[in-house]
Amino acid sequence: MPLHILLVSRPAVEGYPPSLNQAAILTEQGFQVSVADESLPGAWRADELPPTVERHSLGGSRVATGPLGRLVNGIAFRRKARCLVRQLRPDVVIGYAPDACYPLGDLPRQLGTLLLWHMHELPENLPGWSFTALANRYVLRHARVPHRLSIPDRGRADELARRAGIDPGSIGLVQNCPRPVREIPRPSLRELLKGRVPEQSRIVLYHGAVGADHGLELAVRSMPKWPSDSVFVMKGRVKPAFQEKVETLARSLGVTDRVVFLNPGFQSTPEHYRAVAGADVGWTVLEPNNDNWKYGSAACNKRYECMALGVPQVADRLPFVPEVIEAGGCGLCIPHNSADDAADAVNRLLGDAALRRRLGDRGRQLHLEQYNYDHQFHHMVHFIKTATDTNCTNHHGTSKLGRCP
Repeated sequence: MPLHILLVSRPAVEGYPPSLNQAAILTEQGFQVSVADESLPGAWRADELPPTVERHSLGGSRVATGPLGRLVNGIAFRRKARCLVRQLRPDVVIGYAPDACYPLGDLPRQLGTLLLWHMHELPENLPGWSFTALANRYVLRHARVPHRLSIPDRGRADELARRAGIDPGSIGLVQNCPRPVREIPRPSLRELLKGRVPEQSRIVLYHGAVGADHGLELAVRSMPKWPSDSVFVMKGRVKPAFQEKVETLARSLGVTDRVVFLNPGFQSTPEHYRAVAGADVGWTVLEPNNDNWKYGSAACNKRYECMALGVPQVADRLPFVPEVIEAGGCGLCIPHNSADDAADAVNRLLGDAALRRRLGDRGRQLHLEQYNYDHQFHHMVHFIKTATDTNCTNHHGTSKLGRCP
């Protein structure tokens, strides 16, 4: 009988590629995988998880609103998550982010279950008594509870270790890469933009949450010095206030017609990759406005998606970024606050097709050899297999995990 692994996330896993990737890889490794989150069955997308993965909804009516209501909803999630663990008695539980790890607490360990935590971001020591604040403080104070803790970025790992008082070497690094993309898909970006930009436009693409911290205003400020046939496309959801701010900036610089907001709605992973593959240049600049952005080199999935799809990119010079992008030979790095350097980088890439091909090919090579999720998650799979060996635990909750490697 295969080992049973339960993945617990508070928000829907469809919004978190690392959770989807882990579920798929663990399924392919022969484990029985279940996923639990707050999404309701009507919102589940069958194409995002392997068909054998069992889904559980920990959501509810959410009648309560406001700060107290959010706390009540969090408490309800905690009760349902713990009930599910007691009901299923899985061999392994993986909790994603403080909002899932805090509700689980050390219950899985009490039941003889291997417990792993995966942090998407660096937990912050928040004040107050909101559920999120309680969850973040719990994780920082009890970082030794899981048998294994992982996070996407080495800088975030070091800072988490400092805040939690643990050895940084005890934190596993699983970078936010795509799963192996063996062939570049047929691009669809120009189809999505048909009628909005001239057919021969050269496209610089940002994809992800469209808002502050991503150097988007910097890109627009640099556009008067870009080639006249180039456009800047921001693909993703955007709040009206930020869009209005950027459009006002674009009008003041005379580049309104070359700044495009593109929100195609929810796309499956293959659909999203087709869109990104159509860009001439990717924009992956982050601004160090908080520690999660400052230490975001390996957590920024858009960097690795550009590499996987052969798109050269303009990135920043924050910690560890030049070592991956420039030293890796797949893009150019600029100061996050220099419009002149941004314009120089875009001009250099758009003006040299051979350079773009060379950087794109190198990015593809790095993706297939190292920066793919199967490679990144391999050591965690090995840890799970070793720690759940029959000499360490059994299906009846009798645990010897304390003596496991």
